[in-house]
Amino acid sequence: MQRTELLALLAALSVLPLASRGRVVVLPIVGTAFLSAGLFWLARAGVPLFRPRELAPPGAVALVLLGAWMRIGLFPFHGYVPVLFERSHPSKAAVAFVANPGMLILMRVLTESAWDLGISGKVLMVVAAISGLYAAFLCIGQSDLLRAVGFQAVASTSMIVAGLCSREEAGAFGAILHATGSGLFVTGLALVAWGVKARLGTSPGTATPGIASAAPHAAAAFLLFGLAAAGFPGTLGFVSEELLLHGVIEHHPVTGTLIVLTTALSAIAMLRLFFLVFYGAPNTRGRSAAFAPTVPIDLFPREKLAFGALLVVIFGLGVMPAPALSILHSVTDNSALHHQQSGETP
Repeated sequence: MQRTELLALLAALSVLPLASRGRVVVLPIVGTAFLSAGLFWLARAGVPLFRPRELAPPGAVALVLLGAWMRIGLFPFHGYVPVLFERSHPSKAAVAFVANPGMLILMRVLTESAWDLGISGKVLMVVAAISGLYAAFLCIGQSDLLRAVGFQAVASTSMIVAGLCSREEAGAFGAILHATGSGLFVTGLALVAWGVKARLGTSPGTATPGIASAAPHAAAAFLLFGLAAAGFPGTLGFVSEELLLHGVIEHHPVTGTLIVLTTALSAIAMLRLFFLVFYGAPNTRGRSAAFAPTVPIDLFPREKLAFGALLVVIFGLGVMPAPALSILHSVTDNSALHHQQSGETP
């Protein structure tokens, strides 16, 4: 079996975690089907995935790009991501977000291969940036914590795709690093929200009285993960967003401006949710001090250990990013994108 066929099989199997309580999320299923069909088409045409796009059948290229776009969950196919975070089991949503074959294949195609999408790539870059801005705007208006985390995930992946589609080495470098960081802090945000939901019996939201006094460690963990998602200095999110923006804004100022606005709105959304959910809305703040759950809702010791490990990585690589940067340099230095921009022959 060729490597392209193997990737197609893995893409098809990746749809299994998306089943939730007997229901199947339609959009990612269809996206995975398109992605797998495009990869099999390339394999049957005898064109390896990581060869110049001009050698590939146009229909196969279109299927791969459309399938990846739908599977990642970008506008206008973003609707399933918040629902997935809100209704699915934590492990399923985390796997579906972090181990996303659409993102993996798009990342490899746009950095390791000689695929040059031309004007189509620029259009995809702008649409991805608009998708991120739209998701961040929707995140601000959410009253449910898990749905808000889902929209934050869409905003993060949109910035990643915009950086990859820029075809700038620095932008792609920052996008790969941001994909690593977002996998950590979005997972952390979701797990904190899921943990509180399991103990409260309902998803925490702006209608919930402030729970910080009953769950101080959960409140602190959510705040720290939220700061990383907002690109706060000293976190891995800050390093990755700075690299991504530096690589994009010089040659694509409109896209860079959209990314800046997305980052700002994401920060506003995360801080708004933190204060409303954990300290109560203005009309419920008088009740928050007296809120006494019947069961403990704060983090258990094993959860503190797990979240502590995630935060050590996020803040450790934010303060000392050299190890991560050196690994990424060794990867991107051998990429087709690096050779193309440096004028070298791979």
